[in-house]
Amino acid sequence: MAPLRRSARIAERLRPGEVVVRWPPGNIPTELFVMIAKYLPYSDVKALRLVSREFNYKLVNHCFRQIIIRFGSQLSTTLDAGLAVPNPKMPSPEIPDFMQLSASFKLFGPVVRRLGFALELDEQDIATPDVDDTEDIVCTSNLIGRWPGLPKGLSQILENVTQSLERSRGISHALQRSRNIHELALSCVGGLGYLVGPDINPYQPPAGSAIFGDPPAARSTPDYSYQTHFEENHKIERLHRQLAIKGVKPKDFHAALEQLMAAEDMTYEEFTREKRPQPGLPENREIQQIRHLRQHIDEAVRLHPNALTTVQAILVFNHLSAQQALISSFKLAVIDCGPRLRDLTKLNIARLPSFFVEQMCCKKFWAALPRVQEVFLGVDPDWTSVSQDVSGAVSVQQVYPTDAMPGVFNLLKSYIGKRPNIKRLHFEWNCGGELAPGCMQRNKNILPAPFLKQHRKIILSSIDNLLILPHVEHLSLKNCWFAPNVFYRAIKFMTKYALQSIELEGVSLSGPPTTPRQNNMAGFAAELEDLKLLFLSNLVDHNKDPPNFTWSRIIDLLTPGPTIKEHVYEQRKRPEDPKIRLDKEVKALRKLVFKSCGYVSIPDTRFVSHLRLDDVFSPGGLAQAFLNVRQTAIEKNLPARTFSHLCIDRHLGTIAPLMNPWEKQMMERVFGFTFGWADLYGADVEHAATHDGVFMPGEGRFSGTIERELPKTEDGDEKQAGKEHEYDRVVVPYTLSCGRYNLDYDDSRGLEEVLLEVETEAGYDNVL
Repeated sequence: MAPLRRSARIAERLRPGEVVVRWPPGNIPTELFVMIAKYLPYSDVKALRLVSREFNYKLVNHCFRQIIIRFGSQLSTTLDAGLAVPNPKMPSPEIPDFMQLSASFKLFGPVVRRLGFALELDEQDIATPDVDDTEDIVCTSNLIGRWPGLPKGLSQILENVTQSLERSRGISHALQRSRNIHELALSCVGGLGYLVGPDINPYQPPAGSAIFGDPPAARSTPDYSYQTHFEENHKIERLHRQLAIKGVKPKDFHAALEQLMAAEDMTYEEFTREKRPQPGLPENREIQQIRHLRQHIDEAVRLHPNALTTVQAILVFNHLSAQQALISSFKLAVIDCGPRLRDLTKLNIARLPSFFVEQMCCKKFWAALPRVQEVFLGVDPDWTSVSQDVSGAVSVQQVYPTDAMPGVFNLLKSYIGKRPNIKRLHFEWNCGGELAPGCMQRNKNILPAPFLKQHRKIILSSIDNLLILPHVEHLSLKNCWFAPNVFYRAIKFMTKYALQSIELEGVSLSGPPTTPRQNNMAGFAAELEDLKLLFLSNLVDHNKDPPNFTWSRIIDLLTPGPTIKEHVYEQRKRPEDPKIRLDKEVKALRKLVFKSCGYVSIPDTRFVSHLRLDDVFSPGGLAQAFLNVRQTAIEKNLPARTFSHLCIDRHLGTIAPLMNPWEKQMMERVFGFTFGWADLYGADVEHAATHDGVFMPGEGRFSGTIERELPKTEDGDEKQAGKEHEYDRVVVPYTLSCGRYNLDYDDSRGLEEVLLEVETEAGYDNVL
């Protein structure tokens, strides 16, 4: 009897009335496949692709539409599901060569929509560096000794990656095959920026950079897996590895160690102590006295941000070579292939050390992206510089983080700002701020926005000192601060060109600018007294216009909607008084978006007043409660305070969780703003901030959106509202007077006292 076909066998097993349900081939649209795949883990998506050719064909677009190629000691491609998929068959040093020779991009390149390249050095890699040892062990039948050798530098894997990037054109090959990409990304992190060290928040542990999408979110449950303390000294750990290579058995390690110590006449502490040279003050710090940093060394904590070991410094120095090779390859690939990428509309430089900002200042690179309309730029300001002399010795020196501003200013003004095709720009500092984890970093270390040519003259708002982007229509800024007059004048001049909307997250204003005159200190004191009286008056009299150099005044001048000044006038006017029409010197924006914005304080108060941040604006006992909660969080994590990265920059801002009650009330009533973090970042982020000692996360910070809605004519065109009834209104000029702050001034007067105070607070003592 001939074997029954599969369908016949199934039919025999059916009960009466049952119907066979078969897959309708070709009838299910691809969009439905993709919608389902979005809710599945990547492992299930891979299994679905194995069902049939149709499943594979319709899911391949979803799987490979976003790819991140990470270079380093381990290769992984991060797909749309966000999972790292290691490839053990491909050695990391051959990644660029593989990209050039493999047929993978030929097959999947046409479906890629987002393509990113990353080379990042994790802090755990710095803490326990995998480098070639600087000493050789000599083992004989009756002798074990050490033979000092020249520093060999980084591990062979990282060296091979660098050489492969320099000689290969793998990135160019990937771009040539991925001609349909919409977004191209680059991310480099190399150990020169702020180092967290042992200041770990278990609710927001360190994670890889989010090149596409939002940064890693906080956790609802703590994660204590991130190791900062080690039972075994790293030097002993490396020595055991060397002895094992020489054939010494583990049971004989202790005896070999004692023999080495006896041969060199050293105690265990002397033998195991790693060299941690004190980093010098920044090169541009002119000082008449030698200053010594009070340091605390704990070998159980391998990563001391202020005192890298010699081996750690070598790793960081050589990792810079790999980053430079990646950036150079990326630039050459874009120059070669950029004009052919017709769908490329966004360039995403997710993380870039300020050390390499100058490399991006290349006219050919930006000219090769004629269709790019949006640029995302995130910069990691350097806190440390690492250099090597002719003898091979590596030295470490501190750097002022705000010295990253001139390079970014030049990149934005002379290259990105010159491109008429770039209409949308986002900039942020990857350092400090409200969302930075760690009790020693959160709400601190906020850099000024790179809008000043002379970056140390923070209140100089002359047109020659400001960054003006004439082609940008939408400006987005995150995690920075401005002097009020600088922010107002920069936006004012940009609205005269193309700027239509701004979006600010974690952006703050300093106190109002002041103008101390060299020979008129009485006039300076009178000016400060006038400022104090102005702010105090608003606490008791709600019928006052917004004070100068406050958020309420600046938003009043930029908003396309109702203003506080008009609201105050309506409250004060008599029935017979006419209505008013404000005559602003700024073209109103179409849209303003604020997310957790407020005020900051800075250490250098010579040209910025902090009167609005005095206790008079803080409810009774609240200021002390803030300090008590923060101090408790620091005491719970003493290593975080002891080994935190030092801050000796006089222009790094700290969040001021205070707001003038009158200003807060007016912004809520007129602009519809909300205060605090309720429904803004989520409960997990608030809990992580509380763990870092923030008493009330979001206190004194406001959020909201102001958008102009123009009525339509019969033809569908926009028209100005209310113009036909404004002939009977009284015109009232409404401006912000900044004239006195547009004149150059001497920043050196009193500077030495400020620097000494900041350095002393950080732990420096004078050496007589």
